[in-house]
This record gives sequence, C-alpha cells and structure tokens, in this order.
Amino acid sequence: MQGYHVTANVGSTGRGTAIIHKLQIQFQRIECITSGRGIAAYLADTCIINIYAPSGTAKRTEGEEFFNVDVLGLLPLSPVQLIIAGDISCVLGNKDCTGQRTSSQALQRLINGLKRRRLGSEHKPIRVYSLHSNVSDTYRQDVPIGRPDTL
Repeated sequence: MQGYHVTANVGSTGRGTAIIHKLQIQFQRIECITSGRGIAAYLADTCIINIYAPSGTAKRTEGEEFFNVDVLGLLPLSPVQLIIAGDISCVLGNKDCTGQRTSSQALQRLINGLKRRRLGSEHKPIRVYSLHSNVSDTYRQDVPIGRPDTL
C-alpha cells in the first residue's frame, strides 16, 4: 500500500496479526508474541496492541492462558495511553453478544488490573469501547452516557 508500512507477525501455524501505519510515523519499538497472535507498537506515550485470541469452547483453556500470559507480555511496564484492539473472541457482558455468550475470566481480570494500575497515573482517563459484529460492525460504549469508564 503506497504511503503505508505493514509490520506483520505471522506464527508457525499461519495465524498472525499486523499493524499498518503511515510511513511518516516511526514506532520506537515493536513487540510480538511468537505464536503470531499479538503485536504491540510503541510510539511516544502510546502503546497500540493488536491481538487475535483463540476462539471456541474447545480452546477455552488456550484462550485463558493467552490472556493470562501472552497478552501480559505485550503490556507496557510504565503507564502510557493504551489501545488494545483485534479479535478478542469473547465478551465481558450480555450486551456484547447476540447469541451464546463466550466469556473469559482471564480477560476480565486483565481489564480490572489495568483499571487499578491507572488509578495512580497522571494520564487522562480513556473510554472503554467494545466491538461486536452482527450484520455490520458497530460499537457501544461500555458505560452510561456522560460517565466514561477509565482504564
């Protein structure tokens, strides 16, 4: 793609993640999960993480380990603005799903830990959004209007 750079992380099983950015943006560092299921890019005081979580009830244990171990390895050690995106393959609440609910206790613990970690930070609060797909991709804000949740 002209004017853009693609940084890809493809694992041995063919699964992968990538981050696409304009050529004038120079990341300070890129971290990858060896399975290909995660990539993190650091730019000044911002960390962007793209993940592809294991899906399905048969892979529930693999999914929990993914959030407990692999994703933790991508998280920044110091407080920065954090964007986590990708195919999460589970939900945190009933309003996130249209069919059978596939939840992850490990993902919930990860998010709760990030919220606690930000309490002492001087960074501005960020809003939490979740994405789901029905007929088309849409989003909903995970908090009542006028009261943004913070991480």
